[in-house]
Amino acid sequence: MEKCLIKSETLKEKMLNEKHGSKRKYKEDYNRFNLICSQKQVFQKTVEVVWYSYFFQYLSHFVAIHTIEGFTVVNNAEVDIILKLLCFLHDPVNVGNLIYSSSGKSSLYLCLERDQYQRMQAMIYAIEEINKNPDLLPNITLGYQIFDTCTVLRRAMEGTLWMLSGRKEIIPNYRCEPTVTFAGIVGDSGSTRSIQMAHILGLYRYPQISYFLTSPTLSNRKIFPSFFRTIPSDVFQSRGLANLILYFGWSWVGFLANDNDYGQLSLQVIKQELINAGACVAFIETIMTGQANRNAPHIVKVIKESTAKVVVVLSSNPDLLPVVEELARQNVTDRIWIASEAWSTSNILSKEKYQHVLVGTLGFAVRGGQLPGFAQYIYSLHPSKAPNNSFIIELWEEIFSCKWTNNLSSDDRTSNTTAHDCTGEETLGKSKLKVDFGITFNVYTAVYAFAWALESLLHCQPGKGPFHNGCANILSFDPWQVCYLHFSQS
Repeated sequence: MEKCLIKSETLKEKMLNEKHGSKRKYKEDYNRFNLICSQKQVFQKTVEVVWYSYFFQYLSHFVAIHTIEGFTVVNNAEVDIILKLLCFLHDPVNVGNLIYSSSGKSSLYLCLERDQYQRMQAMIYAIEEINKNPDLLPNITLGYQIFDTCTVLRRAMEGTLWMLSGRKEIIPNYRCEPTVTFAGIVGDSGSTRSIQMAHILGLYRYPQISYFLTSPTLSNRKIFPSFFRTIPSDVFQSRGLANLILYFGWSWVGFLANDNDYGQLSLQVIKQELINAGACVAFIETIMTGQANRNAPHIVKVIKESTAKVVVVLSSNPDLLPVVEELARQNVTDRIWIASEAWSTSNILSKEKYQHVLVGTLGFAVRGGQLPGFAQYIYSLHPSKAPNNSFIIELWEEIFSCKWTNNLSSDDRTSNTTAHDCTGEETLGKSKLKVDFGITFNVYTAVYAFAWALESLLHCQPGKGPFHNGCANILSFDPWQVCYLHFSQS
């Protein structure tokens, strides 16, 4: 309560010192803080994160917000504990994302990522499976909330603060979900986004489990005390890729790497391994993730002019796609591509129109696991079973090149204006959709990691528990207690 009063006094001083135009905003914030303080809804943690909200709250939105809330029971009040997933389901800066009309205006086309959609479904599948299991978290019902970051850093930060606040209005240091206990976050998949998320979540010790983030930076437990992952660090992959290149005796190699943590940190490791072994670097080019074309024309020019026939690519499939498009347009072939795990099994890059460019690619893939019944679960999905779920409708329209006539907003998402109407008789089982058992298994494992931590919390015995003050209440626990149980012991 004392911290809250200090913060409200600070806001009051700012309100008095600001010009008239800014007074109104600070006055509203001041009144809101006092109201929350009077109701004793104080989130007793550091107030450092409060200024994140001012930074993001007044930036203009340039992408649509996609959220989905789902529960395994009809009555939301019956959900006891909620897990939240941050992932990118849409890529707003994909190839063809800016569609220019004759008037010179542009519109944003959001492309649904099939791989990411399956990862979202893996979380839902795991939660439903846990809720049906009488031996795991008995009498406890898990729910979920899924937030689409659209590969945008600001969206990931905003989504993190929303999930901490429990509502779309960002109120740092306060939670507005009195009936549901928030256990932690699964995600994100991007290095830069997840690192920033980990800084915020680490302030409150909220556990964060990433299913795809391989940056070695996050292995530092002192800086990121509540971050965990179900995938190995990039250090191991980089050494493996170097050994793969040396095994085939390739000594003249070019590099393409994203301009983010994932690309640059991996590049440092693999480049040093090759140099130490006597190999030479022909060129190093950066895929500019902040540019719509990812600097593709320049990159392709360098590749064509270089005598190096082996090119190592440390990138994700959305960022590499513009480069591959340009390579295909200029018919650049006869290269050996070495793929990192982020794009080696990409459905998008496996399309026939890219095969003449990428044929013969070598790389590492994420090791898959057993998900009994998951393929049948994916193939059983149908828009009629979830009429309010826009994601399944988008997936349907994309796979079958049709328009769902009952969906009023389909025109805004479908780039094919000549698409026929969906009949509803299509089935995913007869489509070309391939079920992924790699990254989806990591998502599945992350959900079960939370479940087993909560199970340990549920069966804690007074006097025998790990906490000095006894056992925690399974329906009202502190986030650090979930971090400690199972995660730190593992």
